[in-house]
Amino acid sequence: MTNGVKNPDDPKWPNGTHGGTSDTLKMSPNDKSITIHVYVDNIFSEAYWQNGCVAMTITTGATDEASMAVGSEQDMIMNYAKAWQVDSIWVSPEKVLRTPRLDGKPI
Repeated sequence: MTNGVKNPDDPKWPNGTHGGTSDTLKMSPNDKSITIHVYVDNIFSEAYWQNGCVAMTITTGATDEASMAVGSEQDMIMNYAKAWQVDSIWVSPEKVLRTPRLDGKPI
């Protein structure tokens, strides 16, 4: 939920968060919670519900306004959320040259 707004069709919903991908997650009567894992980078985002029972991929370009929101058409309680920032995949030539060889030979 963002600023108390539950419906992405509400004009107060943050701009750009109403994506163009949708699917249906079929829940078991034994399911008491929903798990979502989302991976975002400067090219695309992937989301996995219930350990991959539903998976989605969308294109997401790099932007300074990037954000993530959780919303629901029903009342809900978010029990836990965690986010990590990853380092750049790019390394310097010096770091590559300092990396020990796997065959044990000198660099």
